[in-house]
Amino acid sequence: MSYEKLAKIAELLYERTKNNNIKWEATESHDVFQASFSHSSVRIEETQNKFNRHETDIEITVINEDGEVVEQFTDEDISELLEKSYQKNGGYTKKARRDALGVDVTLDEIIEVLSSTDNNLIDDDDF
Repeated sequence: MSYEKLAKIAELLYERTKNNNIKWEATESHDVFQASFSHSSVRIEETQNKFNRHETDIEITVINEDGEVVEQFTDEDISELLEKSYQKNGGYTKKARRDALGVDVTLDEIIEVLSSTDNNLIDDDDF
């Protein structure tokens, strides 16, 4: 396994996500998010640590153009090569989740409704 390349992928995912240059999407699996490229994709998720069930790892899965998993690694695997690997990978995992689920759009809508003085938020039929 080429940990140097995996650490580079994790670093670039962190930078691109931080700068809003990657489109993350929800997958069929709960809390697994995917970014697709022309001939490959990556998935990220939080998983239970193999050695300590009270800790989590960030797992990155690399998928080729045929949909096959070609590599899978955690922040733990690359921690010696990527400074603050858990914090970086965890940071973009949270951002990927927010982007994929449209959290900011939903929050903006709620703020708009609550801020509007024109909307009666209570249906008179409820009383």
